[in-house]
Amino acid sequence: MTQHANDVDATRIFVVRLSRVPGATGLHGRLEHVLTGRQHDFDSAEGLVDCLLSEERQLERERGDLTRNGGRPGP
Repeated sequence: MTQHANDVDATRIFVVRLSRVPGATGLHGRLEHVLTGRQHDFDSAEGLVDCLLSEERQLERERGDLTRNGGRPGP
């Protein structure tokens, strides 16, 4: 089954910008969470995965806050 763009959960949309770093090897760039605008810099493939996992944990915390506060952002 193919998932259509309209079926994508907006909380899981990211922009990944890759950068060339003179003399460096590997992956370098910035990850941005589209919905919140939060940005994370990374300098390796592992760093990119770490950024994604960190953002996922933050989103889970925020979802928990909304659930506990009846759908309103916490303090």
